[in-house]
Amino acid sequence: MFASMHRRTMMTAAALMLVTAAGTVSLVSPAAAAPCRGTFCPDQGTGGQKSGAQSYVVWSSLVRYQYKNMPAGGTGAPARRVSAPYFPCGYWPMYTGYRFANEVWMKPEYMRHDDDGETPTRWPPEAEKDAHAQDMGEGGMWHVPYCILEQEGYDTFGEAGLDKIVREWFAKAEDYLWVATGTQPPVPPITVPPEVLAVLAYGELRIPDLHLHRSPAVGRPTYVNYNTWFWVDQGDLLGPIAVTAVAGANSATVEVRTDALTIKATDSPRVVTCTAAQARAQGACIRVFAKSSAGLAGLVHQVTATARWTPTFAIVPAVPVPANLDDPVDVTAGMPVPVAEIQSVVEDAR
Repeated sequence: MFASMHRRTMMTAAALMLVTAAGTVSLVSPAAAAPCRGTFCPDQGTGGQKSGAQSYVVWSSLVRYQYKNMPAGGTGAPARRVSAPYFPCGYWPMYTGYRFANEVWMKPEYMRHDDDGETPTRWPPEAEKDAHAQDMGEGGMWHVPYCILEQEGYDTFGEAGLDKIVREWFAKAEDYLWVATGTQPPVPPITVPPEVLAVLAYGELRIPDLHLHRSPAVGRPTYVNYNTWFWVDQGDLLGPIAVTAVAGANSATVEVRTDALTIKATDSPRVVTCTAAQARAQGACIRVFAKSSAGLAGLVHQVTATARWTPTFAIVPAVPVPANLDDPVDVTAGMPVPVAEIQSVVEDAR
């Protein structure tokens, strides 16, 4: 998805994480990096592995989703909240103090970042380098910043959103950070862009399906010029439905509502529009067929019901709504309806 923004930081295998009820992230087991050979590989000594296992962290800004009027199973459900890890960035244990001092410090191949070939490396103070120069991994490790870009679901954020969060992380993180064994490296705060929260909130919307019913009941025909009633389940048109994604001070709420149900059929171009309240009540949403279905395929007219849900957004701080997210969403249901024609013969009774 991205070119490497730092030659020592891009991992391609997912870390295993636990998101606790308190919203913290802990490591289940060290992430399995892609096979590494050459200059920029992490030290694999016993001390290095021990230190890495203790000090490896995954940063995650928890995005809370708050639901309002969420339909479930045809009925209204109470609001609920879930938490999910947003984008894991952190520090990866890379070099022992000895190797950093003797093989990495101020070497030409480490003087510039690979993403542009020009940005100079931000070296730690020389005195700090010297303080750990004899450490073979027992006392700690030099860590480098990284982000994992290839986990399932990251395409939801869009390339622009990922690029923004990654660039902010690398701008704030230390290029080399000494982390003592048994301690956790500090993680600078990262701002989750509000436009990304809008995408996440939209992705959590659960708009209900339509369950269409009629009278005369299924299995029985209706008749030309007679009233045919259509309705949907009580929970199908409940609204509005709102989802809020929150990360720190930023938030995005998407709310969708529908006010009507339209009924179309293949007997004529006529469209019947019923309010949401009428569509939930038996006997209030009426369609009259103009033609018999005799001679048609299956001897039926096809009926299509459509509910159009219109989204609106409240984003803090205010930014434009991401492209296409505010487009209406049409939910449809259909059924075949046999339509017969009552014929009468009028005889002269004189």
